[in-house]
Amino acid sequence: MTAAVDQPEQWDRDASRSLAAVAAQFWVNGMVYAAVVPRLPDIRDRLAIDVAELGLILTIAGFGGLLGSALSSRAIKRFGTRTCIIFATVVTLAVLSVLGLARSAVVFTAALVGLAVLDVVMDIAMNIQGARLSARRSKPVMNRLHGLWSLGTVLGGLIAVRATSAGVPLWLHMAGIAGLLAVTLAVSGRYLLAVDEAAAQPAATPPAPESPLPTGPASPKRPRLGYGLALGLLGAGAVTMELTATDWAAFRLADDLNVDDGLVGLGFVAFTAGMVTGRFAGDSIQSRIGPEKLVRYAAVVAAFGLTLATVVPSDALDRLGSDGVGPAALAVAGFYIAALGVSVIFPQLYDRAAKAPGPAGRGLAAMTAGTRIAGLAAPVVVGLLAGSTLSVGAALALVTLPSCVVTMMGPTLLARAGAVPSSDGR
Repeated sequence: MTAAVDQPEQWDRDASRSLAAVAAQFWVNGMVYAAVVPRLPDIRDRLAIDVAELGLILTIAGFGGLLGSALSSRAIKRFGTRTCIIFATVVTLAVLSVLGLARSAVVFTAALVGLAVLDVVMDIAMNIQGARLSARRSKPVMNRLHGLWSLGTVLGGLIAVRATSAGVPLWLHMAGIAGLLAVTLAVSGRYLLAVDEAAAQPAATPPAPESPLPTGPASPKRPRLGYGLALGLLGAGAVTMELTATDWAAFRLADDLNVDDGLVGLGFVAFTAGMVTGRFAGDSIQSRIGPEKLVRYAAVVAAFGLTLATVVPSDALDRLGSDGVGPAALAVAGFYIAALGVSVIFPQLYDRAAKAPGPAGRGLAAMTAGTRIAGLAAPVVVGLLAGSTLSVGAALALVTLPSCVVTMMGPTLLARAGAVPSSDGR
């Protein structure tokens, strides 16, 4: 059967515009995320809360993400992905304003919860559109779309670092990000895919050779329950590594290594820069070594980087003659290396989940449920550990390094929990 994905009727000027519009949404969504995270130490001080209370706030916000996961499938089914993206973007503009003006922990928490709900709706909707467009091309684009999200986080993180060091008020910073979001929607919103039927049955065709993770035996039937659980477990492991590192990198530098306030965001920037590098290089590396080796090697790289960033003690470097810059530089380098490994995990999981048998969004719902549950648990665990006798780095290591082990097992887990065999016994 010859492929026709690049024929005019399959890939035309409108499709190119739609891909550009979806790419813009990935990029600006990363900017929104990065606007908040690097400023968390500043927000903590302004709200007069400690690190354990901040961990609790992030966990409560995680419930918003879980709620968004529960609502998104129904919303997308009823209104379509385009409407969900536009609605989530418009409401996010208002939420950013509230977050920027918050002067109490209650208001700040409410704004974070709202942002989390909107983020997951946007996340699932734009990934469905991205997977549909990727399936119509001869070469996949999911890694690069997620690379654009990471590029948005790098740019947003650099802006946040500069804004913090320059003393720019949070409300003004949030207003600028909201303005960028509004302009992006005004320019690209009209070109988003308006019809979702083509993405409703992503498993109707066999997975492409470059399918990132083992798919199990081909079958039109529903996947085993264990397959959804495997997707959820891998999503939990991936989000624990990514979210925990980005949320707490600034605290590792500030609280453990005594880095100046204007520079504590560099850990976040280093991690997001590594994410960009890894995601834009991921497709090429995968074509050389294969998807299973890519996942396993990526987990090893992530474990090595996280060990450098969180475990290597600063006093050991001090005894070697470091003047205090060395430990911080090593931590920043570690976050960058860790991100190189973490970067390629999520794009593959999203692509595989989007192609899972069954109704559109079901595989993504299973995976995102795992990510949201982990998003609930990880912040409060890190916060409680860091608020005890442990350093922030030790708390990060105890939470993230086991996730690297889970990720190493990912290809095996999915292969063993493959789809229900068809009637011919395959």
